[in-house]
Amino acid sequence: MSADKNQQEREKSVRAFNATMVKIWREQMALLGVIDTGALYRSTVGISRKYYASVMNIQEFYADSLSQEFCRAISNALNPDIMRRAVTLQCQVLAKTIHHRS
Repeated sequence: MSADKNQQEREKSVRAFNATMVKIWREQMALLGVIDTGALYRSTVGISRKYYASVMNIQEFYADSLSQEFCRAISNALNPDIMRRAVTLQCQVLAKTIHHRS
């Protein structure tokens, strides 16, 4: 799979994951009746299974992402030609991301 395709798949996964987390947090806030009232801090409602699952999903997602990035970085660092191409590609992706946001 090409680097661009990998990046697109990763972005798609991150957007879907973020959308799911936002939905879960909105549901939790509605359940607790939190609308800029500070009730979240005063709430005595226990942690729901859905909330706990979302936290565990975040933990697993970041662990997986970081481990993949770490393995790739170490592998690329051992090969100067690959390292040079990887850095160039990352700079191009970053530039595209910044350009799309503006």
